[in-house]
Amino acid sequence: MKKFWDLFIPLLLGNVTIAVSGLVDTLYLSHFSAKHVAVLAIAISLYSMVFIFGFGLLQGMMQTLAEAKGSGELHQIDLIVKQGIWSVLLWGLFGICVLSHADFIVDLLGADATLKDMILVCLKISMFIIPVQLLLRVFFIVTQTCGQAKLVFYGNILFLIAKLILSGVFIFGIPLWGLKAYGVYGAFISSFLAYCIIFITFYIFLMDKSHRLQWKAPFFNFDILIKILRIGIPASIVIFIDIFAFTSISLLAVPLGDIALSANQIVMVAGYWLFNVINALIVTFSILLSIKIGEGRQEQAWQLSQKAVYIVLTVASILSFSLFLFQKQFVVLFTSDQSVAFMVSSLIVLVCLFHIADAMLAIAVNLLRCWQVTLLPMFIYSFMLLVVGLGGGWYFAFHPMSFFEINIPSMGIHSFWVFATFAYASSAILCLICLYYRKYLN
Repeated sequence: MKKFWDLFIPLLLGNVTIAVSGLVDTLYLSHFSAKHVAVLAIAISLYSMVFIFGFGLLQGMMQTLAEAKGSGELHQIDLIVKQGIWSVLLWGLFGICVLSHADFIVDLLGADATLKDMILVCLKISMFIIPVQLLLRVFFIVTQTCGQAKLVFYGNILFLIAKLILSGVFIFGIPLWGLKAYGVYGAFISSFLAYCIIFITFYIFLMDKSHRLQWKAPFFNFDILIKILRIGIPASIVIFIDIFAFTSISLLAVPLGDIALSANQIVMVAGYWLFNVINALIVTFSILLSIKIGEGRQEQAWQLSQKAVYIVLTVASILSFSLFLFQKQFVVLFTSDQSVAFMVSSLIVLVCLFHIADAMLAIAVNLLRCWQVTLLPMFIYSFMLLVVGLGGGWYFAFHPMSFFEINIPSMGIHSFWVFATFAYASSAILCLICLYYRKYLN
């Protein structure tokens, strides 16, 4: 249990720190200009699509590291980390090309000329952020996997402090020092500087010396790189589809009006904060499970897999029930508009059910990944989320249904959450069945 808490608590606190740091620029820019907030939202969405794929690739590195630690092959750690660096650098180069030539993507959004120019400038600044952020993530992962997750938490705290200071300076400027206000550009400049500062600080002062790169040792191993990519690419696709599906809801729901869009945004925030807890649990169990598999303790690994499913289900249910109980207090925090508040309240039950389904799907997919099953969950996830969840949600949001002479009117924004919950729950059940058969066909 000590190993579990030593991993889980720093991971949870780190997730909360990251979530808070993500709100910094929005809060600052809301006092600067509404247009700059809009530019930030669009630029961050496009940047996230690129970053999240690189983030997914590193899931393969994390699992490979944990297995090496479990099997006692500590001499492999340096080589595994270097292959992780190769994978994110290659993806980072591709990401830089995409972000520096994103004109056609911005045109598809229908932004006016001024908005488009501002977005493109932000994306060109952000292309410098992506390699630094991904490399920092590499060293965070090796530190977490090797049992020093609290150091990553310290790194996240330092990043939050740096971000708070630098964003304030570059967004609003310091007239007395002759530093002008950069607005939304300052948000991206401050992110780049903050990541550079934390990368250097973490590597030199916080990271264990034994985990730093051995410059005289070999830098390339084709077999390890392929193993990382074999796990990481399906993980990237799954994460990308998840982000894409929920980003698309906001775009597809535009015809439903401002009230529906506002309510949807508020309940998505609720789901995001709840999932921070679940995500910390999942990463913890993934690392511990991969270590046991590396040690060759198969039976204990399966017992841990079963325990992980039960614990995630229990925690997700408690969190959902808590949100349902305190929904009035939650709604008051985000809106004083009675129409929006009423719609949020009508969505809360769906969000609570969705959170449980989301948690079960996430733990099932991650456990399967630890047991080297990656392609089947990816296909299940892709079909159910895009076709059933997003496609079904969009269709019945605007079209009525008829079952056995019972006519049901179009469901509006509720349709997206009904079908998303159904898609996630169905995917979770299918993935858990796959996990069951993986055990007995092993």
